[in-house]
Amino acid sequence: MIEGNPPFPTMPENEVPKAYIANERPLFMAPPNRYAFGIQELIQECWDEKPQKRPTFRQIIRRLEDINTRLMQTRSLKVNPFCSCFQNLKALFTSERTNPGSRSSYSESK
Repeated sequence: MIEGNPPFPTMPENEVPKAYIANERPLFMAPPNRYAFGIQELIQECWDEKPQKRPTFRQIIRRLEDINTRLMQTRSLKVNPFCSCFQNLKALFTSERTNPGSRSSYSESK
């Protein structure tokens, strides 16, 4: 999604879900300097094999806000797509917290 290419481009589409279930992850094709500060690391942390090591949704939002702030300060990259993405994520997070029937709330109560 970030690179503008489908994950596992050489794999048949029906095999991609199986790859994720087998804990395979697509390679980062772009050079690291193409990613905004910390995005690649955050993605890798979210893909950690051990769920307890993955960041929480709150931590992800906080890190994305920090990345957005850095981008806004440096203005070296176009940040408009990131801004709308952060706003959408923040709105989703807020609505899930206030909606006790959401999957997010359900999974926290287990």
